[in-house]
Amino acid sequence: MNNSSWLSLKFNLMTNNSEYYKKLFDSIPEDVEKDIHSFVTTVESKFKNPKGKYAIINILTMDYMKDEYKLIELYDTLEEAQTVCGMYEFENVWIVKLIENYREDENG
Repeated sequence: MNNSSWLSLKFNLMTNNSEYYKKLFDSIPEDVEKDIHSFVTTVESKFKNPKGKYAIINILTMDYMKDEYKLIELYDTLEEAQTVCGMYEFENVWIVKLIENYREDENG
């Protein structure tokens, strides 16, 4: 199972509060479970509606600014993204605005 599938499985199990989730994760210590919940909450809130947010990307290397979970960091304003670029002294990156989420199954 690849990382994406595992993340999707954990996310679905946790958000649906299924019996399978309870059996699978009951043996996990409480502090680790809190970390998992924090991760899922971060993913859910960050990617629920990213339209209009900004990301910092190096298009030469395809690297991007990451959060503590190694997910792409999104910024609410252009100014916030520019400030981060200045703080980290990036020399050649693009600040991109997310304007459309194209999905083949929904758009054609």
